Amino acid sequence: MGRRLRHETMRALVQGARARATPDAYDHVNIELQEMGRIVGLEPRNRRHLLQSVHALRALESAMKVVLAANGLQPAHSIGELLRQLNNLPPNNPSHLSGVERVRFHRGVREYRNKLMHQANYYPAGALQCEAMLSDIETCFSVIVK
Repeated sequence: MGRRLRHETMRALVQGARARATPDAYDHVNIELQEMGRIVGLEPRNRRHLLQSVHALRALESAMKVVLAANGLQPAHSIGELLRQLNNLPPNNPSHLSGVERVRFHRGVREYRNKLMHQANYYPAGALQCEAMLSDIETCFSVIVK
């Protein structure tokens, strides 16, 4: 997915999911996705990659919490626990994560997120790493926000 279209695709998913949650439940998610779109041309690149990652992660974690709350659950605080809760949804639930998906997103999103958020002076190692991580976030987003 092109950098310029990713946030718009995710926003379209949010629009479709609003029917299964309270009317304003996805407002904060939408704001994060708009911010993702505003920084596409930001320089220097390491700052752009960092901010794209942060806004995408915030949108994903917030969307996970909206989905879990809409399913009558108290969302966890950590992304690993959020993934576990989504995995524990009934298999016929549209937002259910399979065990394989949970492991994939645990490795591709959670581990990257923790390094990004908890290691000083860490930036994504170039455009390829940033794109790979954003792709994983978008895929996870598209699985849970249906």
